[in-house]
Amino acid sequence: MNHSFYHESNGEPSPVPNLFEAPVVPPPTSKRPAYRGLDMLLACLAFVMGYLFVCALPFTRNALGAMLVFWGMFALSAIYFLRSGVRISVGAWCIAACALVLSVGLISGGNNTVRFFLSLCLVGLFFCFNYAACGLHGNRVWGEPCFEHIIYAVFAVPFANAGRIFPAFSAKKASGRSASVMRTVGWVAIGLVIAIIPTAIVVALLSYDEQFTALLDRIFSFSFDRVAEWIVDIIFTVPAALLIFGTVYGSWRRKKLCEAGEEHRVRAVRGGFFPKILLCAAVTPILAVYVLFFVSQWSYYVSAFTHVLPEGLTYAAYARGGFFELCWVSGINAVLLFLFQFLMRRREGERGIVPKLYSAVLSLFTLVLIATALSKMVLYIGSYGLTQKRVYASWLMIVFAVAFILVLVKQFVPRMRLALCILVVCLVLFGAIAIPDVDGMIADYNVDAYLDGELNDVDVFALRELGVSATPALLELWDALEAKDEAKEELTVREQNNMVLTRDALSHIYFTYMQDYPEHPMAFHGPTQRAKAALEAHPIKEQLKRPEVTDYYA
Repeated sequence: MNHSFYHESNGEPSPVPNLFEAPVVPPPTSKRPAYRGLDMLLACLAFVMGYLFVCALPFTRNALGAMLVFWGMFALSAIYFLRSGVRISVGAWCIAACALVLSVGLISGGNNTVRFFLSLCLVGLFFCFNYAACGLHGNRVWGEPCFEHIIYAVFAVPFANAGRIFPAFSAKKASGRSASVMRTVGWVAIGLVIAIIPTAIVVALLSYDEQFTALLDRIFSFSFDRVAEWIVDIIFTVPAALLIFGTVYGSWRRKKLCEAGEEHRVRAVRGGFFPKILLCAAVTPILAVYVLFFVSQWSYYVSAFTHVLPEGLTYAAYARGGFFELCWVSGINAVLLFLFQFLMRRREGERGIVPKLYSAVLSLFTLVLIATALSKMVLYIGSYGLTQKRVYASWLMIVFAVAFILVLVKQFVPRMRLALCILVVCLVLFGAIAIPDVDGMIADYNVDAYLDGELNDVDVFALRELGVSATPALLELWDALEAKDEAKEELTVREQNNMVLTRDALSHIYFTYMQDYPEHPMAFHGPTQRAKAALEAHPIKEQLKRPEVTDYYA
């Protein structure tokens, strides 16, 4: 037998391989991404958008500018994906629409704390939009492991790809669509250069108008005192640009890797690791405590639904009694339900009647507690009016209640996607409190209820804390008291004090929030502009003095 190996071409023998030596396998090489001209353009625009984002800070001070920046960020992502041939999913468009609607709350809302959380929500929605636009969540509106997708979209994709913005600037010569984009940008740049001379001539001709000239001075004014501020803005622009580029480019790159089979989409963790008998044993004593609690306190808590105050208690003591404890209990129950729904060990195809029963009973008990707390709060508000704490506490209880109702429905409708439903409901309820001027509604309700005789008194101190949103209500209160005084009706001591306190509250609001408020267009804020216009046209403005001269609250 001939053991020689011959080449097919020339018949020469080839060396016999040594079977006792391990084959040399070259180390795997990570393929570097080939950046396109479109990616280089995205990197440039990410720095521009990052600088605008930083300049809009704080969002409570530059409300309109912040809203426009968020719109620009979503537009930048959408255009990049469309130019890259990505078919943006329906779920991504829903996220973008939700974000655009919520962003209106930056200019319409009056509470700065709510607007701060609104800005964080918009940033999170921007990350989720890019993630969903590339179909990384699956084929449906949103993938089954909803919370896992959100965590991956907000933290994993942006931070893992942020550093790719720098090599993107070294993209090779673009071709195809990228070349068209770069050609368009080049023509736009040439057109802007050509427009410098005629624009300067038009500005010089229109400079006869004093208001126009003053506006240009405010926009293009230069001061060496602002150099340090510009340096800080530029420093913070870098991380903002990194995250903007990271989430947009990273989502598109991961889509390509998934299509090539080099990466896998996020999948839900099935099965859990807590035994069913363990969770049932842990929850049973808690349910027994709830039964004993309701039996022993039945008459006390039924009073909340019948609007009958228990003997020996004031409205304030009755409403506050046990309120925060009920909130803590609701939170504990939410954790227990989370364990039942997501972390309990299940067999394939198991129906899980016992866990469903426990989840349903736990949800019902929690809903009874929440309904009791809400009834007590309604009784409290009817006697003393609205405040920020009462409104936001009631809103939080409503969010809890809706979430537990969805959990209860889930036990009877197994196909319902619980996490997605809870997320959508929370966004809708958040928009209901973030878009309207809730502080202004609080002030209007208290003043109207006082003037209509539904409330015995109005807390001017609390109205003052509402800031500019309370200005129309304070003016209404002043007009009513002044009209009563001019009609020669005898004012009570409290009403006389309210007139003084109302004038001083308006003085504080005007000199604190309105007089030094920025006049540039990007600082437009609906409640501030509305309050300023109302106060400017009111005769009381002539009586306003600086708070340090007459401040009854010092």
